[in-house]
Formats: sequence, structure tokens, C-alpha cells
Amino acid sequence: MSALRSREIVIVIAAFAGFMAIADYFLALPSSLSSLAKDVVTWSLITANFAFALGLVNMIRLHTNYVLKRKPGQWHVSLLLLFLLILMIVVGITLEQKHPIYQWIFINTLLPLDGTMYATLGFFIASGAFRSFKARGIDSTILIGAAIVVMLTNAPIGEARWSGFPVIGKWINDVPVTAGMRAIIIGVAVGSLVYSLRVLIGRETRYAGVE
Repeated sequence: MSALRSREIVIVIAAFAGFMAIADYFLALPSSLSSLAKDVVTWSLITANFAFALGLVNMIRLHTNYVLKRKPGQWHVSLLLLFLLILMIVVGITLEQKHPIYQWIFINTLLPLDGTMYATLGFFIASGAFRSFKARGIDSTILIGAAIVVMLTNAPIGEARWSGFPVIGKWINDVPVTAGMRAIIIGVAVGSLVYSLRVLIGRETRYAGVE
């Protein structure tokens, strides 16, 4: 019975917060209701920050456990992560973000790690593209042809071999690719709208920890 009540309380709070935010955005509410809606949004931001802090604490506990148990192949990396995490928190709190020490740590740690992550991701994308570039039918053949034209458009050798590659490649990027991206964006927007409506009316409860 207590679990049912907790589930109902979570659903009611989520629906109330959602409807208040929507009403304040689309309707001219009285000043008292508008102020309440702004307070609801503020409290949602505070709750999100607490969730972020909870995730940070959980990550620290997890990697501290790895270090204490000397987990093979993991505890060295966990120790480095904890050290850098504490260092950035201390430096960020005690110094300003424009301080040279903070900027040096940021530029020489986070930026190279970001570059490494994207470079590794590029290898995975290239591997996936190589595996997918197999002409199993008309659709895959068209995809391979379009990909080759676009690559030749971006490479200097393409225009050097034939001046029509840049024209065809620009048309592919401007027409089919743009249409596909807009379709994806519209689909994501419609899916987000449907999911939000299900949350507001209480049909979607997985966020509350129940199915």
C-alpha cells in the first residue's frame, strides 16, 4: 500500500509540475499562479542538481571501491579519475575559472581527452561504414554511390579528377541529407511530445521506478 501511495505521489507531482510549466508558457496566468509556476521550474532545477550530486557521490563510491579492492586492470584508472576529480573540484572552488592554473588544467586534460574520445569514435564510425558498404541490394548500392561522391567532393582529388563531383556532392548534402535530417528531427520531436503527454496523464511511470 505504501509503494502504491509513493507511486501516486510521484505521478501527481510530475503531472502538476508539467502542467504548471506548460500553462505558464502558453497562457496568461494570474500573477500568483505565474509565480508558482516559476517556483516549480526553479525547484525542478534544484532537484536536477541534487540528482547530479547524487550521481557524483555514486561515482566516487564506485571507483573508491575499485581502488580499495585493487580490481585488476581498473584500480589504476579509478585512482587517476578520483585524483583529477578532486583536483578540479578544489581548484574550481578556490580559484576562478579564468585563473591560469584552472585554465592550464582544463586545456591540458579535458581538451586532449575530448579529442581522444572523438578520434576513437571516428575509428568506430569508419569500421561501421566499411561493414555497411556492401551492395546487398538497390538501396545499399545507392547509399554506397552517394557516400563515394560525397567523399570525393570533400577530398581535393575529387574536383581534380572531375569538376562535377562538387556539384553532385553539394546537391546530395542540400537535398536528400537535409530532408533526412529534418525527418529525424520531426520524428524525435513527435516522440518527445507523445512521451511527455504520457508522463502528464500518468500513463508513463517508468521514471518513477515502476513499470
